[in-house]
This record gives sequence, structure tokens and C-alpha cells, in this order.
Amino acid sequence: FLREVTLTVKPGQRFGFDLSAAKPNEDTHSSGQYICGVDVGSPSSRAGLLKGDYLVKVNNDLVTSKNHSQVVDLIKGSGSTLRLTVESNAISQMRIPVLLTKVRGKLCSRLFWLSEDNMRVCWRSKHKKATTAILRVGDIKEVRLGRQSHTFEDFYQSASPRVRTLLGGEDAFFCFSIVVGEDYEVVDLVAPNEPTFNAWTIGLDFLSGKCRKEMLTPAGVDVERDAWLREVFIRGDLNNDNELTLNEVRVLLKKLNLDLPENDMRRLFYEADQDKGKRDKGHNLLNFQEFKTFYKNLASRDELGSIMVQYGSSKIDRKALSMTFRDTFDDVTLDAAQLLNFFKVEQQQGDLTKEACEALIKDYEPNAVFRDAGKLSLDGFTRLMTGEMGMAFNPKHQRDVYQDMTQPLTHYFIASSHNTYLMEDQLRGPSDVEAYIRAMLMGCRCVELD
Repeated sequence: FLREVTLTVKPGQRFGFDLSAAKPNEDTHSSGQYICGVDVGSPSSRAGLLKGDYLVKVNNDLVTSKNHSQVVDLIKGSGSTLRLTVESNAISQMRIPVLLTKVRGKLCSRLFWLSEDNMRVCWRSKHKKATTAILRVGDIKEVRLGRQSHTFEDFYQSASPRVRTLLGGEDAFFCFSIVVGEDYEVVDLVAPNEPTFNAWTIGLDFLSGKCRKEMLTPAGVDVERDAWLREVFIRGDLNNDNELTLNEVRVLLKKLNLDLPENDMRRLFYEADQDKGKRDKGHNLLNFQEFKTFYKNLASRDELGSIMVQYGSSKIDRKALSMTFRDTFDDVTLDAAQLLNFFKVEQQQGDLTKEACEALIKDYEPNAVFRDAGKLSLDGFTRLMTGEMGMAFNPKHQRDVYQDMTQPLTHYFIASSHNTYLMEDQLRGPSDVEAYIRAMLMGCRCVELD
């Protein structure tokens, strides 16, 4: 990903970085310049410039095809302020395991690394299994620099001088916190040095922001769902053989609080198992792709399929099907005209146009073949109906103030909170300012101070 970095120096001061030309047989780029060194404590280091960053622009001049001398001359001629655009090396550095100090009542040094798919922060735990010692990048709400959590600062204030030094001293060097999940749990960490601190804070900030943006699109929902399914699959794989037995699926469904009748679970399991022969490798086992099919069949919405059959085009004569046939509605599609008819008849939305329906198909259909043909499959229709277009409430009301706001305050219902300061139960749970942050982010507008 690209970053813009602005460096300002005093007369006689160096920017604090070195360049080397790209090596065609070793580097990702065959030409241009890489940052090959960053001085600790320099303006470059404080701005988050990393060893391995690829130089794209110098003061808005594209330099990817310039030689070393030309780039150096541009930098020297920039005066006291230098603006760089770089292709950051943060993600690559995060994939290399590194010791970070975790602060939670005591100091614990653990190996942390980023998964190859950039979806999980993993660490080596003494107590947790590898499948649970993870943080999903999509669950990260915020990355805070310094000791910006109540628990972090409290631990620092009660620590000995030696431990305070390990925690970055008064300036909180190399300290950062990750706020995770709907409960806004805080993970406090200390990096061993400035390059590691820069790589992890810059990388996590970019990845979590990227996930939030993608979640605003239908395609992003699919990416998140696949990542979640992968984690569920790994969690259910008790013997770590990358396949699930029927019993492992049974245990997994109980952990997910899915009370599925035994007969239904068996039927869905064997329908998803593609290795039908007893001698076939993988017989009576589900690999990840088969588990995705199992999940799709488990979560299928027959009522939506029936609507598509009623308003769309089908290749199967469903009147001739036997009662035992499991209909997946894979053959049914809706084009823009049929979708418009559905909205007018079923949803009473007479203000839509055929052009608007064509745009909806492009936005919600995940299959490129159907999307290019201007048709909506069951997956696309399900995404459409579980999105804004299928909401019982007007989606515009989530973005705009539409109520009469001229009445006295006592005429309104207000989202309020009791014992806002509590993180857990009222008898033994700790109090924390994080509880107020969580309440406000959840829409609460009346909190209790005590």
C-alpha cells in the first residue's frame, strides 16, 4: 500500500535514510530505489519510514524509472521539507515473527506475527491453542499510540522504575494498544524498537481501515465471511488434518450454539462430501471447500429461492421434482426487468427504475459470469435482501435526522446506560473509561457518572 510521508529538518540535519537501487533478480520492482536504511530517532524514523519501502514519488515527481543519482539530486534539492510517496514494507515485516511484550497485569513476551492472508494477528501462547491465540484484523476498531488505555497507564504508575523503563518511560516509547471486538477489549503491547513499532502500528492501522472500507461493500462481506468460515473450520479441526469428520462437525455446531437435528446434520454433511466412494480419499470427511458448501446449504433461504422461481427464469421444471429432492436454486436467475417486477409487486417500491435494478445487480452479484450477463443468482439475491434494500426500516433514516427535533427533551426516548463505568458485572467487575467509549460508540447518549 502507498503512504505519503513528509519530512522536515533543521539546517545541517539529515533526513535520516539511505537509498539503494532495485536489484532486478531479487526485488519486487526491477527499477527504482528502495529505502535500505533508516537512522533511529531521525525525522525519517519518527515519520514511520521503513527499511524496504519502495520510493514512488519525491515531491510529486514520479521516480520509479529514475536512476540513483537523479533521485538523490531531487532529494538534495528539496530544501528543509521533503515529501515522499512510498510503497510501504510494513505488511512484509509484520509476517516475520517478532517478540512483543504483552501487558496484562504482568509483562509477558510473546512471538507475534501476521498471517499470510493478512486476516489474523497470531501469537504463541503458553495457555491458548494456536487456533484461539489470534486477533481477527476485521475486528480491530482502533490502534492507539502510546499508553492510551486506562489499564496500561494504571499498570505503569504502579510499576517499579525498572519496569517503567521497559514500558517506554514517561514518553511511552514503542507502546501501543489494539482495541478489538464489539466489547472493545484492549490489548496493550510494547515493541522492542522503533522499526518494529512503526511497522506494526502503520500496518495494523492500514489493514483495519481497509477491512472497514471493504465491509461497506457487498464484496467485502464475502471476504469477511470466508475469513470467519476459515477460522471456524480450523477451530473444529481437532486433530489438525485439514478435514472435518462427522463428529467434529457435530461438536463444532454445539460450540456455535446451532441446535441442528441429527438427521438434518447428517444429510447436509453427506450432501457436501464430494468423495462418495468408500475407497476415495476424503470419504466421510469435509475439506474446507466442502465445509463451505455445508455452511451454504445450512444457511440457505428456501423462501428466497421460491421468490426467485416465481419472478425469475428457471431451467428446471420443479413440478416434476420428487419430494426428497433438495433444491439449491442454482439454476434460477433474475434479470433487471424481473427484479424490477419483484420490487413493484412484492415490495411496493414503484419509484425504482430498470436502470437502478441493473446497478443493484452489478453491486450485489458475486459471480462475475452472472454479473456480466446482467443477472442475479440466489447468492446475489440473498445479499440484496439482507442488505439495505431488504430492511424493514428506511435505510436513509440511518444516515439522516428525519424526526421532529423541535419538541422538549422529555418527549423523546433516549438510549441511556446504567452503571456505564462497569466493564463486567456489578459486584466484581472492574470500572474503566473504556466502558464509556464502548457505550457512546454503541449509540448511547445518556451515561451515568459516579
